[in-house]
Amino acid sequence: MKDNLRVVLLGVRGSIPVSGADFVKYGGSTICVLVHMGGETILLDCGSGVLQSGSLTADVQHLSILLSHPHVDHLIGFPMWPFLYEKGKQATFYAVPRGELSARKQMEALMSPPLWPVGFEAFHANLICKDILEPSIQIGSVLVEHLDLAHPGGASAFRLSYGGHSLVYASDCELSQGQLPRLSAFSKDCDLLLCDGQYSDEEYPLRVGWGHSSWSMAATLGKACGAKRTVLVHHAPQYTDNFLDKADQQLRSRYPNCTLGRCGEEFAL
Repeated sequence: MKDNLRVVLLGVRGSIPVSGADFVKYGGSTICVLVHMGGETILLDCGSGVLQSGSLTADVQHLSILLSHPHVDHLIGFPMWPFLYEKGKQATFYAVPRGELSARKQMEALMSPPLWPVGFEAFHANLICKDILEPSIQIGSVLVEHLDLAHPGGASAFRLSYGGHSLVYASDCELSQGQLPRLSAFSKDCDLLLCDGQYSDEEYPLRVGWGHSSWSMAATLGKACGAKRTVLVHHAPQYTDNFLDKADQQLRSRYPNCTLGRCGEEFAL
């Protein structure tokens, strides 16, 4: 696997971390994805899965984090992430401003009273926060484009491109008919689509308006955009390994290029 085109799922759970014998195969850590691309190390969100990144970032001095939105399950790993307590390290966070909250304020809201005992001053690493104000930005040689998603409070999809390869990350989106054409065009012909598929097709009707998609909605997006591979993430916390195994088998039978993501799974673009 080429190290400069490597994707590792550090956490694929949504809403809240879970643990126990029923949550080993797919993992209980909330969403976080590690990307090695074009000589850059980039994290997509900073859920509790970021705590699994230690050995994968031990030799990295500087990395970038793209924050899709500041809901707690996407930031919960941030305050205790060991990388930020190491002198000489540097982490640059990027996020689209939400209302009156800049990228920095979105993160500070979690690390402030009464929610957390210490603030940014506890970190030894150099922490930089940057607002995403343009349709695209460059992180080294990697082009990063973003698109607003249908999710309460707003969220961003990201498309990372380098050397003719691309990854699309669209966690936390409700793929209504109005959203599907926009996101399909944004994701067109990507090598890997990581898409919100939190709910079963049976449960989704009970969760309309919560900002998440069903398995078949996400798979339909993958087919519509021509993604070479579609991996569903942000699994509902109550779904056990056995439940997700059965769903994965059914999904593969209907959509051969579509699977449910597992913590620790790796992909080459």
